[in-house]
Amino acid sequence: MAAKTSRNQLLPLDTIWCILMCMAKIRMNIYLSGEQKQKLEKLSDKSGAPVAELVRRAINAYLVSRRKELK
Repeated sequence: MAAKTSRNQLLPLDTIWCILMCMAKIRMNIYLSGEQKQKLEKLSDKSGAPVAELVRRAINAYLVSRRKELK
């Protein structure tokens, strides 16, 4: 299944997913140490997940660990 564009061309589902996911996220800038950046890039190479995804996962894990404080 795919969505139609204004010219009646179909967009692949992965393109639609990417557009929707980008729209659902808020851009932020963070500063990392050189060592943090290197380690994240190494994990990214090994896992195949982008560094940004690894950072989001780490933030989610941290927020879960602090969930009592978020209530």
